[in-house]
Order: sequence, then structure tokens, then C-alpha cells
Amino acid sequence: MKINRKLFAAVTLTAALMVAPVLVQASATQALSPIENQVRHALVTLPYLNVFDDISFRVDGGRVTLFGAVTQPVLKSDAERSVRFGSSSRTGT
Repeated sequence: MKINRKLFAAVTLTAALMVAPVLVQASATQALSPIENQVRHALVTLPYLNVFDDISFRVDGGRVTLFGAVTQPVLKSDAERSVRFGSSSRTGT
């Protein structure tokens, strides 16, 4: 009986931990403006982005500022290029 309770508790905890990031991500992306969503999408779809890279951004009006550190130097220029061309082509400027 004790094993069943421990197993149930472990399965419940595992399921809760698996669902929590999905709920947090869904609520975080809903609060972003359209240009912030475009920038976020451009950054997360970079081909060499990995868990050790720390890229964040700030949008002030139409100006996007990138912050952070990357493990591969080419990722820095790729991030700049994707945000620069992605936001300018979508906004029409």
C-alpha cells in the first residue's frame, strides 16, 4: 500500500512538472506585443541556439536592443541579422 502511494505521488509530481512550463510559456507569449512576438520568434528559431546561450531583448518603440552572451560568435551576428531584417520587413520600414 505504501508503494502505491509513493508511486502515485511520484507520477503526480512528474506530470505537474511537465505541464507547468507549457502553461508559463503560453501566458508569457500572450502578454507580448506583435513586434515582441516577431523578435522572440526570430531569436528562438536561430539554428545554433542552445541551452547555454543567454539572449534577451527589449523593445522601445521601434528600436530592438539585444542583450546576453552566446557560445558561438556566429550566433551573435545571426541574431542581429534576423532581428534587423525580420522586424524591418514586417513593419514596412
